[in-house]
Amino acid sequence: MILAPMKIGVIGAGVMGRGIAQVSAMADHQVVLFDINHDVLKQAEIGVIKNLDKAIELGKLTADGKQSTISNLTYSNSIAEVKADLIIEAIVERLDVKSKVLSDLAEINGESTIYASNTSSIPLTQIAASFKYPTQVVGIHYFNPAHIMKLVEVISAEQTSQEVLEQAIAYVKSVGKKCIVAKDAPGFIVNRV
Repeated sequence: MILAPMKIGVIGAGVMGRGIAQVSAMADHQVVLFDINHDVLKQAEIGVIKNLDKAIELGKLTADGKQSTISNLTYSNSIAEVKADLIIEAIVERLDVKSKVLSDLAEINGESTIYASNTSSIPLTQIAASFKYPTQVVGIHYFNPAHIMKLVEVISAEQTSQEVLEQAIAYVKSVGKKCIVAKDAPGFIVNRV
């Protein structure tokens, strides 16, 4: 499946969120990086620019590539601005918090959006169980640092539709990462090893 550029929402501008936003923007996806904390957003922007400058220094990115990435990435502390084809949450590892944020995003985005979690420990089936659109929930688990690590796990909840799983795999490949599909089990694959 060839994936056209998408609108991506990344929730949480900490180290993982900003790395996910960066690799998505570098792959020509239009990205909104959301965090309720303005200072965290500012630090994320500084961190992304630092990473891009390092990539130029190492000969892995051109100045035009940096500019394109910057123009593909916006920063927001308004959840209402997160209107996307794919949303990836990278927030605190608490089911109640993840469920609340995803519920808020479902009211803004609706049933056609894919809702992905970067969780490393919460079963996706639990996240999907209380969600308005359970077939649209999938795991997209990046490893730290997201802009460097090549491996990404894609995890299907019991409720995840085959189409959503395939689109998640296509997204991971579109950002130049190696994708492995994992079962929804504690720790998935890599964290269990």
